[in-house]
Amino acid sequence: PINKDLIMAALKDFDGLYEIADNKTRKVLMRSIIKKIELNPDRKTIKSITLWFEEGDTPPPPPSIFFGDVLPVNDERRPLQ
Repeated sequence: PINKDLIMAALKDFDGLYEIADNKTRKVLMRSIIKKIELNPDRKTIKSITLWFEEGDTPPPPPSIFFGDVLPVNDERRPLQ
């Protein structure tokens, strides 16, 4: 099981974790942190980035890639392709 200490350790060394992760895991890591990216009308520059932990204290459920299942699908998250 994933516990608070494991999550804190991963976040403290996020750069190292990201560096050794494969592309699929990198996408899951980024989607676990970033909730929404808004672009400016030119669609070339970022207007804002909303992180999951900025909107209350309810984080998304842990990505199932860490449990060996298929990725979850719901209104807020799209499956990786």
